[in-house]
Amino acid sequence: MSLFLLSSTMAFGGLLLLYGILRADAPNWPPPGGRVLPLGLASAATAAIAGSSAALHLGYRALLRARAPLLLPWLLAAICLGLLFVALEIALWLQLWGAGFVLGNRHAGAFYTLTSFHFAHVAIALGLLAWLVPGALRQRYHARENVRVRLVGRFWHFLGINWLLLFAAFFLW
Repeated sequence: MSLFLLSSTMAFGGLLLLYGILRADAPNWPPPGGRVLPLGLASAATAAIAGSSAALHLGYRALLRARAPLLLPWLLAAICLGLLFVALEIALWLQLWGAGFVLGNRHAGAFYTLTSFHFAHVAIALGLLAWLVPGALRQRYHARENVRVRLVGRFWHFLGINWLLLFAAFFLW
């Protein structure tokens, strides 16, 4: 998992670096044909993924404190909030696309490339979170048997941090 996270960090880092170079190279930002991106849906998506990460963390902490039955509700909350994040990201894409923010300039190209790369990782991670549910239902995980939960949690938190970086890069700077 550490090697996977390292390679994903390099991929996200490389894409963010490319975005930074494109942005620094442009005389104006957003460039002609680009637009200032709306904060509303992106902020809600940020809150959803942060809440999802917090819920998963609370479930993992419950495991470590010998409260295995509490993992399931926190895990389900993390999945639901993760699905909300996905829905909000799709809504954001549709809103932007409908407003004419389509491929054809550097700004839109960078935005859709980075957010779709992140989206693909989130979809995989949601599958991994769902994979944990049967074990949580049977209380298979506990203080001494939590490796799967810990590793999937690392990946999920990693994606939350990556979204915060994307949010800052595209919506705040």
